[in-house]
Amino acid sequence: MVAKKPTGALLELRDLLRQLIVEADTNITQLAADIDRVRQQVSRAVNGREVPSKDLAEALDEELGGDGRIIALRERAHRERKARNIGAVLPTNDTNQPVTGPRTLPATTASETMVEEVSLTQRRDFLRLGAVAAPLASVLAMVQDASQAMAAAHVTADPLTIHTLEKTAVNVGDSYWSTPLTKLLPVVLDGYQQSETLLQGPRLLLKDRVTLTRLAGQYAYFAARIGYHSGSQDLSSFGVVASQYAADVNDPILSGSIACLRVSAAGAVGSHSQAVQISAEALSGAHPYFRPRLLASRALNLAMLGRETEARDALTAMEQSPTALAPAPGIILWDEGQQLTFAALALATLGDPQATPRADAALAGLPVASYEARANAHFARAHVAISHDPEAAAHEGLTALEINRAWPAKSVHARLEKLHDALSAHHRGAAGVDELGARLSEI
Repeated sequence: MVAKKPTGALLELRDLLRQLIVEADTNITQLAADIDRVRQQVSRAVNGREVPSKDLAEALDEELGGDGRIIALRERAHRERKARNIGAVLPTNDTNQPVTGPRTLPATTASETMVEEVSLTQRRDFLRLGAVAAPLASVLAMVQDASQAMAAAHVTADPLTIHTLEKTAVNVGDSYWSTPLTKLLPVVLDGYQQSETLLQGPRLLLKDRVTLTRLAGQYAYFAARIGYHSGSQDLSSFGVVASQYAADVNDPILSGSIACLRVSAAGAVGSHSQAVQISAEALSGAHPYFRPRLLASRALNLAMLGRETEARDALTAMEQSPTALAPAPGIILWDEGQQLTFAALALATLGDPQATPRADAALAGLPVASYEARANAHFARAHVAISHDPEAAAHEGLTALEINRAWPAKSVHARLEKLHDALSAHHRGAAGVDELGARLSEI
């Protein structure tokens, strides 16, 4: 589907943001880091794909020196979007401001585009629309009431609630690698609780039961993945129940996600043969999204087992798999940077010096907020240097550890502990080795 081109105030906002970014000599990735926001949110605003939230607009205005222009354009774009969603038009004068005076709103029907328009806080924003505020707020209140009434009449779940749960799941997948897990976990747990609560309702329509089962499974998977990366055993049971949800609805996306997580979890505890077996079973008929992920993990675990030929075959197959696929709900980002990072890890494990250029290429293209991938790339460079340049290996390890502090991943910490053990065994006293051990012990 081709994205709609921005128009009106949203187009003006896009052009202003791009101009200010150039004047500030920055970029989207750095800007997102400077204002502590998810890169995808900033990107969507800068490219005119969506109206930014009020607090994001305020942060951008302050950081880029917009002198209130970003905030003003955001307010106009926000009003224009609301008008479009109900079929109304906000006439403008030469200053592109809404013309005052009474307006008659056309009849409307509820649609999923209204999901963001029904909160009480947002209704208060309509006061800025002047004469149309009262009827607009009234119509939108009716939309919510109508949706709930129709849901009750047809013994179904509220479509607006389902839509919100689906949108949140997509956002979690989009922002997973760049958002602190402590911030993601409450969102994930709330999504799971809402989905499962709705599933417990009596006499759900089949289509709603399937959708909610898939959503509960996605949120359970996210919780299990957070548990894996954070090292929290308390969340491991979510992986089991996620598999049950996936089996109930025969969802290839959810099943593939869980299979990848199982491979990672087995490898993390040293069960490399089990990880290889799981990946072999999952690769049979795997969805295209998961072939490169499964092959990457398979190559790394085969390398850990010393099965070099098979590991290289898996890497070749991984590199031949497509990465530029259309987005799908519940998918956690996998791109060329992730692919290069896994290749570097596997080659470093095999002792192949080609790991270094792969890691360099990954670091050159990875966003600043891809903390785990960047830390793993530095670890790969460290692993290659252990024998011939222990000081460089310790330096790379310290760099990886510092990156990992921003998004603590248990798997990265475990790799760095093994790096320190190897350096201590043969190069105790080398610059940086003792410092790496001391910093690891602090965490």
